[in-house]
Amino acid sequence: MYKSAVLFIVLLIMVSSFTPATAEIVVFDDVIAVNKTIKLNAVTKGRFFPEGGRLVKFHINGTSLGANLSGGDGYAFFTYTPLSSGIFKLKAESGNDMDEGTLLVTAKKDRIVLIEIEVVHENLPFSFEPAKDSPGVLQRLATRFRIVYVTTLAGIEASRKVIRENSLPLAPVFKWGGAELLEELKDKGIKPFAIVASPGVMSDAVDIEKRYSFEDTEAGTAVKDWNALLNHLDRNRAK
Repeated sequence: MYKSAVLFIVLLIMVSSFTPATAEIVVFDDVIAVNKTIKLNAVTKGRFFPEGGRLVKFHINGTSLGANLSGGDGYAFFTYTPLSSGIFKLKAESGNDMDEGTLLVTAKKDRIVLIEIEVVHENLPFSFEPAKDSPGVLQRLATRFRIVYVTTLAGIEASRKVIRENSLPLAPVFKWGGAELLEELKDKGIKPFAIVASPGVMSDAVDIEKRYSFEDTEAGTAVKDWNALLNHLDRNRAK
């Protein structure tokens, strides 16, 4: 899967170099346990650098929460305490610029599964087509568990596009940061039940007991396909 990682990164850089630099806003996905306070955040950008002093309006599921000015580093924050669990659509606006993201609010009984977005695909970087059965299994998995995506190579924006275009379950996307990311999740009241990832990522997730990969690995359990994965998760969920 990662044999062409360097080529993939080069291709991303090439694509970025042909993208016109324009003013924009980026809202960040997030996850939080219900009744815990979170700082929603977005960053406003100029043509080449972050741009502060812009009014940023925050929305959840189409309802306005309020607005704050972005600081000198371009970041704007809004403190929010969700009172109910579920998947919520985030939106941040500044002038004519707008971006959409995802907020997952978990209940105490929810079981969270981290899924590396790169293992959802057959042949990165040559194709963004999902692996056989992965969209259907992920949709079924989302009815039993709460999904959080992590990305190692594709990046957050590319991952969001893959989720939209392949009808994958809506869920927040985070850049994989190993133990540091897991500690951040812990601070938000999130303890992953399982992780589905490449062996390299699983080796950095030793604090997660249930670890699954579609490759041979000593860092967790190897499963042959997505349906086998769902069977494993279902059996463990019942325990």
